[in-house]
Amino acid sequence: MSKKKEKQRTTVSIYGQNYTVVGQESPAHIKEVAQEVDQKMREIKKRNPYLDTTRLAVLTAVNVVDECKKLQLRLEQEITERDKSDLGRRGLNRSELNRSELNETKGSNRTTGDE
Repeated sequence: MSKKKEKQRTTVSIYGQNYTVVGQESPAHIKEVAQEVDQKMREIKKRNPYLDTTRLAVLTAVNVVDECKKLQLRLEQEITERDKSDLGRRGLNRSELNRSELNETKGSNRTTGDE
């Protein structure tokens, strides 16, 4: 049986406002995330001093999600490159792999009589 983490309440301060965050992550993790959000908001406010808090929060969210998407894309590209490298080390290239898969498919068709 899997053991579920209990939800914890953690109070954090972001851009001068206190928030209570309820979740299964450790309080240390929640505080670290909140600190990064606070820091990002302050960086953006410094560059855009006339933004109200709502627009500042939305702009911060857009920037954070943009960074996340870029990191996700970079990770996917690195995984693809690693997979290509693994194929190369095994002495197969993608065309050989495709031919191998095609031959396996043809072989399976023979056994079912679907030629």
